[in-house]
Amino acid sequence: MTCLVPGCKSYYHSQGDSYVPTFSFPTDVETREKWFRAIPRPKGDYKENKRFLVCIHHFREEDIERNIEYYNGVEMIKMPRKKVVLKKFAVPSIFPNCPTYFTDAVAKTQRLSLDDKEEKRMQDVYKKSRTEFQETEAKFRISSLSCIISKLHMIELPNGWLFHRPDSSNILFLKIQFCDEVSTIERYIIVDESLFCKSFYKEKNKIQLSSSSINDIRLLENIIHEVDLFEISPSTNTNTSATSLIQHVENSIHSLGQAIDTLEHTDSKLYFEIAEASLRMRLTFLLDQLKYLIIDKHARRYNITFNNLERHVILQMDEVHIRGDASYKGGRVIGSIDNPNDPYTTVFSMMVSSLSAKFSTIVRLIPLGSSSAESLYPIVRSTICDIEACGLFVEAVCTDNYPLNVRLYKLFSTSSKLEPKVQHPCNPHRNLILLFDSVHIIKCIRNNWLNLKNIDNTFIFPKFDECLVSIQNIIDTNKNFYLSIPRASISTANLTSKSVYPDICYARFQDIRDLFRSDRCNLLKRAPKLTAKACWPSSLERQNVSFALKIFHETTSAGLLAWKIENDTKHINQTVDFLDLINRIWKIFNVNWVGKNIRFNDEFSAPIYPDDFRLLFLNNVVSWLDSWVNLPFLSGKLTPQTFTSFRHTCEALPLLVKQLTENCGYQYLLTARIQNDALEHHFGLYRQIQGLTIKYLLTKF
Repeated sequence: MTCLVPGCKSYYHSQGDSYVPTFSFPTDVETREKWFRAIPRPKGDYKENKRFLVCIHHFREEDIERNIEYYNGVEMIKMPRKKVVLKKFAVPSIFPNCPTYFTDAVAKTQRLSLDDKEEKRMQDVYKKSRTEFQETEAKFRISSLSCIISKLHMIELPNGWLFHRPDSSNILFLKIQFCDEVSTIERYIIVDESLFCKSFYKEKNKIQLSSSSINDIRLLENIIHEVDLFEISPSTNTNTSATSLIQHVENSIHSLGQAIDTLEHTDSKLYFEIAEASLRMRLTFLLDQLKYLIIDKHARRYNITFNNLERHVILQMDEVHIRGDASYKGGRVIGSIDNPNDPYTTVFSMMVSSLSAKFSTIVRLIPLGSSSAESLYPIVRSTICDIEACGLFVEAVCTDNYPLNVRLYKLFSTSSKLEPKVQHPCNPHRNLILLFDSVHIIKCIRNNWLNLKNIDNTFIFPKFDECLVSIQNIIDTNKNFYLSIPRASISTANLTSKSVYPDICYARFQDIRDLFRSDRCNLLKRAPKLTAKACWPSSLERQNVSFALKIFHETTSAGLLAWKIENDTKHINQTVDFLDLINRIWKIFNVNWVGKNIRFNDEFSAPIYPDDFRLLFLNNVVSWLDSWVNLPFLSGKLTPQTFTSFRHTCEALPLLVKQLTENCGYQYLLTARIQNDALEHHFGLYRQIQGLTIKYLLTKF
């Protein structure tokens, strides 16, 4: 590896160079041509070199970056680079072993970008202000009694104050009270050789100063004015005056809060009824922006008292990742906590959503560094109590299956185990239902399927009971007969027995990909919902639930059956059975409006009632999951985290329906109300504010 410049002997043993930095030709076409023109070598020679390198000896020092520079808000910090780099417009201009006319003797002016110019301007302003600050501090600094005497002309003494130096070890500042018969010293200040101040009022009462040691003449002036304004209240009325003052301040704050609430309520009411009156009122009072009154058509609900059903809410929790760096803004550092080595990396968000109304609002945002479930538990518990104190009733908590949240749920239980129903923190006679977000569960099932390491990404699962899959045939004839079917009891003692375990099924993700490949060039597609991103999602696209729902859509199952008839492909039926089962479970989890079952002619999309057959269906799904996790296979299963959250939610949803219908006056439940979609939408607004970046900035919350 040698330098391309003619006559350069870098890396030669005779030169004794153990390491000489070299640089490759730039990828920019214009800069690359400048390098070709600058180096004194015939242009045809470049074709013989597979890799063009130029050593550091042919560049000026101002073209080389040896340090990493960054501005911390106060000064420019420089750190040496491990490997030197060239600046953007650097061109080789020093050729010592070539004729002198090849060497550019004129120093080139480095072109600075707008950011570099702004940074340089800030540095100049900082240096200038720092110099002025140091000069000012030196001007007013005092170190002895002689300095105080020499700089007394810089301060202004209050009326009636005199200066006296009784000896060389003290300086006296005093205020004399003149009377008709005799004059007395009302108050005085003594400064000793160590520049320590003592102040007295009428020779008996010592005055407590805010600062006793002085090193600045301006500080001495402040002390003199402080003593001049000092007054002693009667001792008998001290406690009474302080108590009355505190009570007066508390009453004023309470009255001010009531006035602000009344004013904001009046403003919002006027805006919806008489917009002109609201705008005129804004000319006099400082009120919230109008956009907070016209967010959507449901903004009027914020000023209407909730009815009994709307007061029952769910607490939704999620964490969003932020940049783990600190930023300087508004005179303070944002993004660091008590330990500077542990900056904020996530924001733990909590939102309240009504179970029967389109109402949701953020109640708490908590920046966290290295957090634990033990530290979050008292915060979540106190938040639930605060919400209850506002007149709402928290019936359930919903979050994703992040391990931190699972450990947090276990702390709510007295047995330290994950339970779907725990004692309510605010009322021991009520229950609190703990749920996991169904949207997150669907994405995890799809991701587990993609991450399988066996052949064709195959799920190996027990066959779901046919009487449970084909329940629509029983609904119209005799619904009570189906409800009398006991919960499936599958023993795990003998999994190889055909009587206990009639069949094992295989769901191949490769079948879905093969279906997409066969439909790719067809004008009329068997599975119109399938896309390349749904079959081969990237790590970022795996966070989008729409791609997962395209996999489990009904058209995908129908397309697989049609493809099987045309190609006589085996094992398609088992993949279709798995897709249909997950699709039906998703329909139960995603009932978002009344009448959806009539619109789509699907009983699984109806609101859930207390005697609903789908509650028994979920109980059988729990048994099916228990039998699946106990299969004697190492691969082809859900991960422990996905299995736990899936099973827990299927077990907790019937408990929530029972609690709402028996204790809260509900007739049915729309299960989409317990999803974290409102919280994710709120995060999307934050992302739009800061330019659609992956990680958020703490200053934008």
